[in-house]
Amino acid sequence: MSIIKRMVLLLLLVSGIRDAGAQAFDGNFDFKLYAGYMTVDFDPGFEIGADYGCNDWLSLGTGVRYRIADKSKFDEPPQGMDGLDVKTHAYIHGQHLLGLPSWLDVYAGPFVGFHTGGMCGGVRMNFSEWIGVYADCAHPLFNTFKNKSNDDLGLYRGHTVISVGLTVNLE
Repeated sequence: MSIIKRMVLLLLLVSGIRDAGAQAFDGNFDFKLYAGYMTVDFDPGFEIGADYGCNDWLSLGTGVRYRIADKSKFDEPPQGMDGLDVKTHAYIHGQHLLGLPSWLDVYAGPFVGFHTGGMCGGVRMNFSEWIGVYADCAHPLFNTFKNKSNDDLGLYRGHTVISVGLTVNLE
């Protein structure tokens, strides 16, 4: 598909989102489930989670990430559930603060998981009141419970996590 066709398709998609009157972040009692593809240091993986709106600018949530690590990258290859990271997060949403359209939301905030803790941010776009897409970028800054020592980079420490996927609103 040529770049012109892709641009036209993207423009139509964004126009359709705007006309749908979708709400990317409703604030109080906004409950979303999300699932998507993720990559860590070019290794594939997936994530699933939930996000709950506390007010117009704050949400709390939890999620599970699983990295399918290329074992040749490690001195001591990861075993079984080593790629699993359960995390909690607190996001500050910029939709109302920045005056963004209702179908678009940006967010940022801290997260803490079994492997690492750090900061993340992303963007959500809704196609309707129920379905949307997201793109997220998280950067682990410190080890937490799972890693053996501060010298052990583990599967997540120091590697940016990039994820894209679908959101479903259960409000």
